[in-house]
Amino acid sequence: IGGDGMIAHLRGKLEDIQLDKDLLRLVVDVQGVGYEVITAKSNETFLQKGQAITLFIRESVTAFDGATTFYGFLTREEKQFFDRIRDKVEGMGPRKALECIEKINKSLPDFKRAVIDEDMRILESVFGFTKKTAEKFVYKINQYANPNASRILDLGAGLGIDAMIVAKLMSMRI
Repeated sequence: IGGDGMIAHLRGKLEDIQLDKDLLRLVVDVQGVGYEVITAKSNETFLQKGQAITLFIRESVTAFDGATTFYGFLTREEKQFFDRIRDKVEGMGPRKALECIEKINKSLPDFKRAVIDEDMRILESVFGFTKKTAEKFVYKINQYANPNASRILDLGAGLGIDAMIVAKLMSMRI
């Protein structure tokens, strides 16, 4: 338990769905209060005006003006993956992380397999990531999956060993 905001989920009636570039803006009515929630465009096929809906929420507050944005996810797993991308992959704010979720939603199992196998070709061609972003995913997500990764990387850096070499050795279980 714990997290970045007060609201963990919203349960209510889906009042409005608006396509805004590459994402969806939803309005969810919860006991007479309409909450605007941003979600991945790929969720559109699961959404219908008037339906009862539960969205798992991640709040984001901008540093510039203090505006609060709610990002909504249909499953806890999708929200957790969003959090992992936003928090662990360098240069990923909430909007960029949501764009990544949009791409990953094509096939989460295939994405996970490509990251584990370090298959840059699949990450670039199937999911549409740039080479640099694909490398960030492989490195950071695999590092996050190994609880000893930061200690091993620190040791490697202390010995003058490149972090990518250490990460590769870790993946080989050496």
